[in-house]
Amino acid sequence: MQQTSGLRTRRYRQTWQDIHQIAAEDRLDLGPEGVNTANIAEMAGVSPRTFFNYFATTEDGILGLGPPELRPEHVETFKQDTSHSPLM
Repeated sequence: MQQTSGLRTRRYRQTWQDIHQIAAEDRLDLGPEGVNTANIAEMAGVSPRTFFNYFATTEDGILGLGPPELRPEHVETFKQDTSHSPLM
């Protein structure tokens, strides 16, 4: 099962990278008004709906912005650190 998860993660990252790269290149080539989600999705070989599974907006795709990630090991380290108040 671990192998499937690893493959899924690699595919997700590759698709994310493909979409971002095409969006950034389109922005440089076409300017801000020339970029559209349908074209980016087509060039990346995904549907416009899939584009929005990866990025909330066209601008996020251009900039490569995504939701913040909290890795389990970082959460665990934070939980175990009693030297700081979480309210400070």
